Amino acid sequence: MNKEGKTWQDKRIDAMNRKIKRSGNKRAMAENYIEEHFNICNSQAKSKMEYKSDDEGNTAIITEERMKEKL
Repeated sequence: MNKEGKTWQDKRIDAMNRKIKRSGNKRAMAENYIEEHFNICNSQAKSKMEYKSDDEGNTAIITEERMKEKL
């Protein structure tokens, strides 16, 4: 952890852990986040916005899936 507090990676991983903790099927929910956790841990991005712009291809797929869910 840096001097200012938590990094964006720490905050995102905490958020993923909260979602897993609150889910009914923790194992299934954790499996949804495995790849993202790995990518976040290995990211050199200085902010979440920079990370998302670097990972734009995957974001497009996620957005497409969310649009299908809404229909």
